[in-house]
Amino acid sequence: MYFDYEKTQVELLRALIAQPDMIAEVSENINEEDFENYKYQSIYKSIFNRNMDGENLNKISISNDVLENDAIELSEEDIYLLFNDITPVEPPTELAKMLKRHSIKSKTTQRVSSFNQTINTPNINLINELGTLQDDLELLGEELTQQKTETFDDKINKYLEIVKNKEKKEGIKSLYPSLDNFTGGWLPEQLITIAARTSVGKSVFALNCALAAALEGKKVLYFSLEMGSAELISRLVACHGLIKLNDIYPHLNLTREEDLVRFEQTIKDLRQMPEIIIDDSTNVTVNYIKTRATNEKRKNGLDFIIIDYIQLIDTSPMKGRPRHEQIAEISRSLKVLAKQLEVPVMIVAQLNREGKDDEDSTPSMSDIRESAAIAADSDIVVIIDRKYRDTSEKPTAKFMLDKNRNGPAGKRIDVNCMLDKALFQDKVFDEDQEEEF
Repeated sequence: MYFDYEKTQVELLRALIAQPDMIAEVSENINEEDFENYKYQSIYKSIFNRNMDGENLNKISISNDVLENDAIELSEEDIYLLFNDITPVEPPTELAKMLKRHSIKSKTTQRVSSFNQTINTPNINLINELGTLQDDLELLGEELTQQKTETFDDKINKYLEIVKNKEKKEGIKSLYPSLDNFTGGWLPEQLITIAARTSVGKSVFALNCALAAALEGKKVLYFSLEMGSAELISRLVACHGLIKLNDIYPHLNLTREEDLVRFEQTIKDLRQMPEIIIDDSTNVTVNYIKTRATNEKRKNGLDFIIIDYIQLIDTSPMKGRPRHEQIAEISRSLKVLAKQLEVPVMIVAQLNREGKDDEDSTPSMSDIRESAAIAADSDIVVIIDRKYRDTSEKPTAKFMLDKNRNGPAGKRIDVNCMLDKALFQDKVFDEDQEEEF
């Protein structure tokens, strides 16, 4: 994969200016010599020294430092690149790792090139030169592997701190207590996949979870790659107010006074919740999702990310690669995003379409369309299954907990289908009646 050394240097400097609280951690892994460009070395020194002295990082002070210390005058383009409001795609720690890795590669290439020139010198002591080369390469290897700031003992202490904490770690609850009984809710750093065949109710499940999180006071970023914001809000209103969707979208068609009162109260309730940020942009790439989420987390705080749905993410930047590889890279990137931002990320995914002969067959995570990597990267996989043409008086569906990395899997949970109100309604949990699949 192509690596842009110049761009990474700028991105890291810009990220440190935007997030000065990360400078101390980053400085344990890199130093000014890791910047190939002398100008960027000077800027990094200014950022580091000013942060150590508790001084502000602004374009005037940094420009003055660079000019005074190294006789470099920053151009207007330099100032724009360093101080624009666009949030870097990667956090400073990840950018520092990338920079360090390629700095070591560059130093290694230079050292080997120097050795190749030296061995052609007449009467050279080859054993000594090989020994020196080996020592230098070992030092570079040590420099690369010393990036981690935590020792194994530190990690053991962190583990003990977690397990000895008497407070139960609570995740973000869904609208389904029966499911939460097995998952503990959606936990930070988890990648959760909700999969089903077409028109079964994947988006309903995702919106139910967004509403449940908002009711808990959590901030949700919802990427809707299929529906517009008006459609999504109509479904939130229907779900929260138990109002028939056809009566409120695409036109308001409530004639009874009590229904209108309930509609207005539901709108008022939604306005008072922590914001559910709906992003219904078109041609959304995984880098756009990462940038938007990182920016939201840094500026306003963020608790939960939902993406509906993964197979609609724009893969044009990966043009030429097989489709399953494109989806696998997106899946892995979203798992990394969950860890970096320390929030649960829920992705909706399509299952392969069933034929007439297997309409009643039970799907599983092996049926997820286009890439097995989605299930492999996920901490939790929930498959929704229901009869597409269910004409019974009280239609039902099943949530199948097909994967649960931190708890029991293979659980089947019965729920009521109220899709006319954009809702799956949980039944009362009864362990004796719980069925496994």
